[in-house]
Amino acid sequence: MRGRGKNLNSRSNESETKYHSIFNHSFDGILLTAIDGRILAANPAACRMFGRSEEEICRLGRNGVMNLNDHRLARAVEQRALTGMFAGELTGVRSDGTIFPLELTTAEFTDSSGEKLSSMIIRDISFRKQYYDELQAAESSMRSILENTDNSIWSVDNNCRFREGNSAFQERFQSKSGHLINTGDDFIEWMPEDTREMWRGYFRKGISGISFTTMNSYGSENNRKFMRYSFNPVRNMAGEVTGLTIMGTDITDLMLMQKDLVRAGVMLKEAQSVAKVGNWEYDVRLNKPDWSDELLRIFGLPLTAGEPSWDTHLERIHPDDLKQFNEAVITAYKEGIPFSQVFRLQIPGEDTKWVDVICKTEKDNKGDVIRLYGTVQDLTERRMYEEGLRQAGETLRRLNIHIEEAREKERTEIAMNLHDDLGQKLTALKMNLSWLRKRIGVQSTLVSDKLDEVENIIKSSIITVQKISSDLRPAILYELGLKDAVEWHMKQNLEPAGIKGIFRLEPEDLQIDKKSSIVLFRIIQEALTNIIRHSGAERAEIRISRFLSYTELVIKDNGKGIEPEAVNDPKSFGIASIKERVKNGSGQFRITGETGKGTIIIVRIPLNQIQETDDQGNNNR
Repeated sequence: MRGRGKNLNSRSNESETKYHSIFNHSFDGILLTAIDGRILAANPAACRMFGRSEEEICRLGRNGVMNLNDHRLARAVEQRALTGMFAGELTGVRSDGTIFPLELTTAEFTDSSGEKLSSMIIRDISFRKQYYDELQAAESSMRSILENTDNSIWSVDNNCRFREGNSAFQERFQSKSGHLINTGDDFIEWMPEDTREMWRGYFRKGISGISFTTMNSYGSENNRKFMRYSFNPVRNMAGEVTGLTIMGTDITDLMLMQKDLVRAGVMLKEAQSVAKVGNWEYDVRLNKPDWSDELLRIFGLPLTAGEPSWDTHLERIHPDDLKQFNEAVITAYKEGIPFSQVFRLQIPGEDTKWVDVICKTEKDNKGDVIRLYGTVQDLTERRMYEEGLRQAGETLRRLNIHIEEAREKERTEIAMNLHDDLGQKLTALKMNLSWLRKRIGVQSTLVSDKLDEVENIIKSSIITVQKISSDLRPAILYELGLKDAVEWHMKQNLEPAGIKGIFRLEPEDLQIDKKSSIVLFRIIQEALTNIIRHSGAERAEIRISRFLSYTELVIKDNGKGIEPEAVNDPKSFGIASIKERVKNGSGQFRITGETGKGTIIIVRIPLNQIQETDDQGNNNR
C-alpha cells in the first residue's frame, strides 16, 4: 500500500479497493489500532481532526492523541476489552495541545492472519457540544426570564390540555381557582363556567394558526383588573399546529394611567379654553407643524381631521405685523433665539385680536435647531379691559384734577371770605371795644379784666383767621412765588416744633408755573405735617430743581424713618394725598425710609403737564 495507506497494504484483501474508498473519503476520522494501543493507520479526516500527519499519529499511538486525563478513557478501554466494543464520548488532543470533545465507536476484529486488531470511528463534536451548551444556556436564561416575570405564561395542546406554566401563572391560577393545575388537565374545565365558551373560542382561533391579542377584565367596579392575553400557535417541524402558548399581562396600572392621561388631556383642553392659551410645535426635521384645538379656535380655524398648514396660520397675522412675526420666527429657526411678542390677528367676520406668541427652541447635540414650540394666548379681552381701565383712569384723573381745582377755588373763596368778612368784622369789633373802653369812664378791676380778656380773644381770633386764611390760600405763594412761600411755611411750622428747616431752589431763578407751584406747595405742606407729627426729626431739607423734563422735589429728614408697611397703608392719609396729587399731574413718586436715618420723598412732575389756574382756581387754557 502506498502513501497514507501503506501500512494497510500488508493486510489488504479482495475488498481493498472498496475499503480504500471508504477509508480515504469518509468525513469521520478512522483509525486502525492494535489491542495494545498502537495506531496502525489513520485516514485523512483523522489527520485533519488531530492536526497531524498519518506518520505522526501512528508514531504517537493512542496515548498521544487521546486525553489521558479524561477519566472516561480507562473505562472505555476496559469495556472494549470485556465486550469487544465501546461507543461513547471522550476527549482528544490536537497538535497545538487543545482538547476537544469527540464521539468514538470502536470494535475488535481478527484479520486474515489471525492478529487481533480494532477499528475506531471518531467524530469531532466540538460544534455540537458548543451548540448544546449555548442551547442549554439560552434555555436556562429563558427559564429564568419566564420564572421571574410577572406575566402569566402557559401552554396547552390541541385538545386544550395543560402542558406547563410558569410560577406567575400557577400563582394567579391558584389564587382564582383555589387549586394548582397539573399537566394533562383540561384547561377549559378549570375556568369559571360563564367564561368557558369564550376561552373555547380563543383556543379554536389560535389552533387554526392565527396569532392574536385580546383583553379581558374582571372584579368589582372599585377593584377591577384588566388583563391582556396574547395567543401564539406552536408548530412542529412540519409546520403543523400542535398547541398554543398564551401570555397574560396585567395591564391594570396601564389602563388607569391611560384613564388619567385622558382625564389630564381633557383637563388641559378645559384649562386652555378657560385661559385662552393654545400650544403649538414645529418639527424642523419632519417639516411638520402641530396645533392644539384651542390654538385653532384662537385663529378662527376649523377643528378638522386635516389640520391647517403653517401658511394658513400666517394668513391670519395682521399685515402690519406679518413682517415682524416672520423675522422673529426665522431668527428662532436659524439662530435658536426664543421670543415672546404681541401680534394682531385678522379673522374674517371678527374684530382684530391681540395675541401673545411665545416661541422656544430645542437643539440637538450639534447645536442645530430641531424643534420650535410654544404657546399663543388670546389677549383681546385683557386688552379691552386694560383699555377700559386706562380710559377710566384718565377720566378719574381728570375728575381728580377737577376736584382739586374746585378745592383750590373753594379754599380761595373761603380764605377771601374769612379775610374780607370775618377778619374785617373782628377788626371792627376790636376797634369798637377800644372805643367803649375809653368811654366807660372809671372801671372796676373786674370790668377791666373782662375787657382785657375779650380783647385778647378778639386778637387771638384775628390771628387764627389770618392763619386759616393763609393755609387755605397762601397769599405769599401767589404774590411772591414758591420760594418765599416755602421758606415762610417752614418758619411758621418747623421752628415752633424745634426742627431746623433748610430750603434750596436750584437754580435760584428756576421758574415754576402757578399750577405746579400750588401742587408742589400742597405736597410740601403734607410732608412737613408728617415730619412734625411722626418723624421725631431734628432737621428737614427741601430741594426743588430741574431734572431732565421734570420739576423734581426732594424732601428728607433725619428722623426715625418710615416703616415699609406704612408706605402703602390706606390709613396714611398724608402719603395717600401726596400720591394722588402726583398721579393727577402724571408725575412720579417714591418714598423710602431707613431706620434711625430718616425718610426721603422724591416727587417728579412733568414740565408743562399741569394747566395753570388763576387766583380763583379758574382754568387759563
